[in-house]
Amino acid sequence: MKNRLLPLLLALIITLTGCRNGSESSGSVFSGTEFSDPNGTLKIFVRHDFKSSLNRFAATLRLEHPNFTVELTDNPYDSDIVISDTVPSGDENALVPLDDIVADYTEIFPSDFLLENQKGIIGVPLFLSFDAFWFDELIYRRTEADIPASIDELISSSLIDSYIPICSDTSLSGIFWSAVAPVYLSSGGKADDVANGKFAREPAVSAFERLNLIRENALLTQTEDSEQLFTKNSSLFWAENISKVERIQNNMPGLSTTSFHPSLIFRENETPSVVLRAHILTVRESADMYLAEIFIKELYSESTLLTIATESKIPLACKCSYGSHSLPQFAHTVYSVLASPSVGLYNIICRWSDSDKSRIYGSVSAFFNDNLSPEAAADILCGEQ
Repeated sequence: MKNRLLPLLLALIITLTGCRNGSESSGSVFSGTEFSDPNGTLKIFVRHDFKSSLNRFAATLRLEHPNFTVELTDNPYDSDIVISDTVPSGDENALVPLDDIVADYTEIFPSDFLLENQKGIIGVPLFLSFDAFWFDELIYRRTEADIPASIDELISSSLIDSYIPICSDTSLSGIFWSAVAPVYLSSGGKADDVANGKFAREPAVSAFERLNLIRENALLTQTEDSEQLFTKNSSLFWAENISKVERIQNNMPGLSTTSFHPSLIFRENETPSVVLRAHILTVRESADMYLAEIFIKELYSESTLLTIATESKIPLACKCSYGSHSLPQFAHTVYSVLASPSVGLYNIICRWSDSDKSRIYGSVSAFFNDNLSPEAAADILCGEQ
């Protein structure tokens, strides 16, 4: 869905710098029920970039409930609770409806980030996720050059002879989310197409034709060392996920300021867009429901959300009050760009299977590595090859 997230982001900014409903209470955002000596183990899957925050939360939970163990796993299919930005459609029948929780605390969970199916609401948001073309303002202060704000400006920039224009890891997932998906949506594609991994050919061809400008002008470098290229100011832009960009902030040169340009893949007369995803918490039917309830209520307590937000410095996809705490600079920069009225916002909850993911990212990889035509790459993306 497009642009409905702008009011949401503005509301999040207000909430992050103030108190919910005029107060700054702590504790559970649910019923405030006291739990008596829970005993057992709950397996949680969460993406690597968020594991440290969840580990600290698990340790705190163990202090309050000594017989309750939270185990972080590497396998989403062998977990009781999964926190991920991808929820395969085939798994949805094995998930527990969460309607009762959401009905009582709708101010915590923005409706645009709720995962629903015929059973009701089966997932609630935690972390905000998106990929973009990130840059360090330090390069442009040193060179006194303008920051390219469109694909044409990047192609004509005097800096591309001295710096790598764009770097990306070899999976090219960042290129899909920061370039292919936004252009696809701006060319008439639907958000549901991207969410379900089922693409229409015409906007898919348009997306790869735009990507062809990057290939024809040799703007992209694929490497496992993309992080190092960016932190050493060797690359003008880095196509990467927000969580990884935040994680390397301490490795950036002094006086660095990291931000992103949603418009980099677009022409000057086009409206840029960003594809936002939320890491959604879902509960499998096989989970111990008593332990799962404790985990969810403690996780979404105001104090826990504040701790996670300040430690991870990544914007949350649910509402949190910072109270007297300062909004982290990185999160502030992200919100400022996303809140711009000139940026179109799309909320995507991925229902991709593993084969969908291989096909989608594989279409981008084949385009660059096998020198496919935009039409041939679009055929792969649309499942026609």
